[in-house]
Amino acid sequence: MRDIDLVFRTMFAELVQQTLDAQWQSDFPLEGRFVMVPVKGKNYFYFDIPTPEGKDKRSYVGPAADPEIEARVRRHREIKGNIRERRRLVSTLLRSGGMQGPDRFAGDVTKALADAGFFRLRGVLVGSVAYGCYSGVIANPSP
Repeated sequence: MRDIDLVFRTMFAELVQQTLDAQWQSDFPLEGRFVMVPVKGKNYFYFDIPTPEGKDKRSYVGPAADPEIEARVRRHREIKGNIRERRRLVSTLLRSGGMQGPDRFAGDVTKALADAGFFRLRGVLVGSVAYGCYSGVIANPSP
């Protein structure tokens, strides 16, 4: 397997983080707000979205003790779904970095799964489409 330069591995890591942030924003839009609710002595995060009827629609997010969820809640206002920046990163990784991406149909199906919350709910992509996405992850394992 061809070695991928450190610059492109760094860009890939940045793309992964931006994509994760954008998915979080699509699940928890900026119009809503996070609230911490104590339940049986433990704190949990819920997300309230205003509805046209004037009532908030509340959905469960996770335990407040989870450091990943807590960090994302703190960054909620900072998250910008900057698709243009992500597309630029993808384009550079494909053209200059020598990485491969899925064909358009597979990409559309994968996006539909992501938009439906498949990956947020810990779904796993397998097969040739998943294998095609591995180049940025396993091309140069960390020493």
